[in-house]
Amino acid sequence: MMRIRLAIGLLFAAPALAQSEAPAKLEFEVVSIKPASDSTVMSTAYGVLGPGFVGFKGAEVMGREITLETLIKYAYILTPFTDIKGGPDWMRSAKYDVVAKAPRPISNAEFKAMLRALLADRFGLALHTEDKEMQVFVLELAKGGAKLRETSGPEGSLRPLGPTHWRGKSATVPQLAMQMSLWSLGAPVLDHTGLTGFYDFDLEWRRLELDAAPAATPQPERTPWDASTIAKSLEQQLGLKLTARKAPMPVTVVDRARKPAEN
Repeated sequence: MMRIRLAIGLLFAAPALAQSEAPAKLEFEVVSIKPASDSTVMSTAYGVLGPGFVGFKGAEVMGREITLETLIKYAYILTPFTDIKGGPDWMRSAKYDVVAKAPRPISNAEFKAMLRALLADRFGLALHTEDKEMQVFVLELAKGGAKLRETSGPEGSLRPLGPTHWRGKSATVPQLAMQMSLWSLGAPVLDHTGLTGFYDFDLEWRRLELDAAPAATPQPERTPWDASTIAKSLEQQLGLKLTARKAPMPVTVVDRARKPAEN
């Protein structure tokens, strides 16, 4: 799912100069990977880390009761809807506690790159991607254009104010697409709007259960949210159009993985 961007330098740069300017490879100085214990409590700068999550702050990375499959999703920026095929069965069930320390505070991009290197080194991970056609939603500009209040940035937050109300403060449209993917529609939402700015906005829609007939009337099984109600609100309030389509999406295939040796 990731696309690697290559920064092309001066073609005819002197070899000695190019070598001297090459950045040193950043690696974790200390790494501990152990089978998870239910009694393990991990305290981070964010507070106590819950099971199934990886967090990092400054130079420290922690993961509690985490599977290799979940670590792959963190390292390769995969969404919960990205299929991960192949690999041994234990990679989805065996849980580990992970603690790693970098030589200095790291950025999110550095964290991802260092975690990928760690997985290759400690788990012997090798993978590739393939395309598979699946159900997606596409977010585009509606007729008349966007109705978003642009701000100067930097990137802010998109948070729920209730079960059917989100507020964006200096938020981006990719953030909105990701939130809809994860929490509302149960399928990937692809951002085709071309909007690259930061925006303040409110989005409210009606919950499906509120539109249901009286309780005495049997109701068909439904997803938590109705895409049609969200689509209508998006167009009316934000000037964005949401449509369902079939599209090729990347599938991650694990070619090789091994259990790490205990520290």
